[in-house]
Amino acid sequence: MTEDNDSPRPEDEPSEEPQKAPDPAPNIPTLKEKAVDAFKQGAEEAKESFEKSFPNAKEDFAKGINDASYAIGYAVSFGSALIREFTPDNVTDGFERGSQAGNKAAEEVIEHRKARQADSPEDCDPTPT
Repeated sequence: MTEDNDSPRPEDEPSEEPQKAPDPAPNIPTLKEKAVDAFKQGAEEAKESFEKSFPNAKEDFAKGINDASYAIGYAVSFGSALIREFTPDNVTDGFERGSQAGNKAAEEVIEHRKARQADSPEDCDPTPT
């Protein structure tokens, strides 16, 4: 008998059983370990980055506070000097008396707060016995 080249061969025929997908269960521990390692590495890198940048940020913040304080002090002093120079004496006298009264009131508030803090003990237990 001669073999026909066009006839299907048994190995070319589709199998009756469907192909099963590979079981992902063996890979789950590996994925978990990789995720945990990635989180740990990310946390370590974030911590290192923070530790390196914190001193610079602290220094920049302090410089910013200093610059803002300088600007406020300059504006107040400059404005006060101009007001004293270009205003009539009665207005200048009013500003000086108002400034002194404001300073005195601020000192009284500070003294009052200090007295209240001294009267209230910090180690007081708020729960009744």
